[in-house]
Amino acid sequence: MARLRVVPNANVLVSGIAYPGSIPGKIIGTWRAGGIDIVPSRHIIDEMIRVLPRLSRNPLGPDDIRDLADSFTSWPILSSQTVPATRICAISPISQCSQR
Repeated sequence: MARLRVVPNANVLVSGIAYPGSIPGKIIGTWRAGGIDIVPSRHIIDEMIRVLPRLSRNPLGPDDIRDLADSFTSWPILSSQTVPATRICAISPISQCSQR
């Protein structure tokens, strides 16, 4: 069975690393445990590399950040032109998703 592929935004990646107990942290933890694949765009990876060093809660050094970014590039990276075929609303209640 194929694993779920997740396309997070930069905030989910950064928050997940800085706050491991948060919901984004659980997403990152599931990825690290091999439960899902994270498929970011080049822009999202670049934003993560730019923002993480500025956070006081960042547990990673510069080499660790680069290694993390490299680990994402082992999967195909989404083009900035990629548009999902189906919109999935995972955070908001369903009633709010249908109104967008």
